[in-house]
Amino acid sequence: MKGKKKISDIDSILLTYLRSISMLVIMFGHSGGFRLYKPYSEFLHAFVPIFFFISGVFSYHSFNRSTSVVNYYIKRYSRILIPYYFTCLISTCIFIVQNKKLPELNLINIIMWLQITPLENTMPFPIGQVWFIHTLSLIILISPILIKLVDNYKLVTLIVLFLLFILSTIQMIIPINRSMFLYGNNLYKPTIYSILFILGIVFTSTTYLQNNIFILSCSICSLILSITIYYLFDINPDYEFHTYSPDIYYLSGSLFLLFFLIFLKKHLVEIINRLPVVSKALYFIDKHIYSIFLLHSLAIYLVEQAIGPVDEMEKTLYYGMIKFTLVFIITIAISVPFSKITAGASRRLIRAFS
Repeated sequence: MKGKKKISDIDSILLTYLRSISMLVIMFGHSGGFRLYKPYSEFLHAFVPIFFFISGVFSYHSFNRSTSVVNYYIKRYSRILIPYYFTCLISTCIFIVQNKKLPELNLINIIMWLQITPLENTMPFPIGQVWFIHTLSLIILISPILIKLVDNYKLVTLIVLFLLFILSTIQMIIPINRSMFLYGNNLYKPTIYSILFILGIVFTSTTYLQNNIFILSCSICSLILSITIYYLFDINPDYEFHTYSPDIYYLSGSLFLLFFLIFLKKHLVEIINRLPVVSKALYFIDKHIYSIFLLHSLAIYLVEQAIGPVDEMEKTLYYGMIKFTLVFIITIAISVPFSKITAGASRRLIRAFS
């Protein structure tokens, strides 16, 4: 599986910046930013699918550097699941301190935790972003097939993408996501978000997404499609109602943002590189990105416990920025040691099975 294709330096820098910026947007959104100026602030949700795109890029290279499919799975899942289970351990400890008892550990709850779908009543603080880990884990499971598909069957890949877009369009009319559950696992999300994952593979393995004219055309078409669907179906424009069951409206809006940022990559990278403090900060965030992703909910919980109840009318932009700043500081403080512990555990597991 030794791959010859390598990601270019500018693309590598772009993905680092995009991943860090997207993480900051999500932290701000979960700190209250998504609700500041609804429905407009909800468009920040368009940054979430970027993570699936970037996962497609790095999964492709991880697959090509792996000695076997099993080795690939061990590397990917150890880095995804070990930090997640460490977070579950932290959550359990906080639950015990808060409630003076263990969470209910019946068989169903244990299974839900293991398959990355924990019930809210077993968590002391909201950790809604777990859905991303669950969805990505299911995509990773089929990713060797997707990688081989893009590498060897370009036409079939296009047909698959077209069918997935059709499926997301049907969701606008019929809530098919409700019928795509298997033993508590939502299969609709990984099915649709695999579009972004496949595009990540295409981005790094071919030249299709390197042509500026093509990228700009895709961005404009995605925007037109999103606007057309909004008026055609007279839907609620608030992305909050579309993110957990992604439809063509949310998907096209997210693709517009993604394609537009790729189109601007030279300018974006050049501007950030001229701001060394910002560049170093984004590299630092990227180094601890997964820990930040997992633990920022804990930081939000700690800040809210310290601040206490706040009236909705007082939740202004100023309040949001103060809260975000506190959440950011706490998240960074706990993410750095968390990264070292979980990264070490992941490396040991990978070596043990290599």
